[in-house]
Amino acid sequence: MSKITHRSIGTFRLSSTDTTQLDSAGTWYDIAGNFADGSLNDFSLDSGSGELTYNGTSGKWFIAFGNSDLKADKTCTITYSFAKNGSIMTNADSIVTFKNANSYRAMGINRPIQLDNGDVINVMAKSTANTTTITVYGLYVTLLGDISLK
Repeated sequence: MSKITHRSIGTFRLSSTDTTQLDSAGTWYDIAGNFADGSLNDFSLDSGSGELTYNGTSGKWFIAFGNSDLKADKTCTITYSFAKNGSIMTNADSIVTFKNANSYRAMGINRPIQLDNGDVINVMAKSTANTTTITVYGLYVTLLGDISLK
């Protein structure tokens, strides 16, 4: 019978409700706030920036998933995405339209991600409207890597 001998996992969350200013429509911005780690095996977290760094010894595929509750201060569409090493990842967008200002929505992101040692993951957002303020009530992210069996 095989047993799991190692699993790479990285989890983090926004420590408290915070706001992010999205100044220019169509421009990506880091989610602002202080972040706390959960389970970290082969990862480290920069709690000030929400950047999760993979410290594993070999490249791996991960399933990355996250969810968030947020409010936008105007009518707009907000897009969340994962960024890898500062660049928005292809096909990692989650899009939510706010039909009324100051309404609340939940959104999620799910995507496979390949990481090598030193790669950095974080969450970014953009708006279709200038000077949009989003209030993020919760942001939870997990990266779960493939496992080795022995």
